[in-house]
Amino acid sequence: VLQFQDFFPGLINVAYVLRPASFLQKALSEVSSKIFKDEFKFRVVVCNYLEELHEHIDTSQLTADLGGDLPYCHEDWLKHRVVSEPW
Repeated sequence: VLQFQDFFPGLINVAYVLRPASFLQKALSEVSSKIFKDEFKFRVVVCNYLEELHEHIDTSQLTADLGGDLPYCHEDWLKHRVVSEPW
């Protein structure tokens, strides 16, 4: 989450994080969020389930992997980035 601050040109007000499902990932997530909690310059909302995320973000703004219907193709996104990013 800290990397968002460095790579987005605009001001970030809130970041929504979907809590991992596996036990080990949950444990690592808990520890890291406690360590870095004070370093966030924006509000972080941790959602335990997709349905909870849907309470905050309309599904028309989410891709299929997050229960939404926003079309997304990673290969197309990469092609677009390569063309539009200065190297």
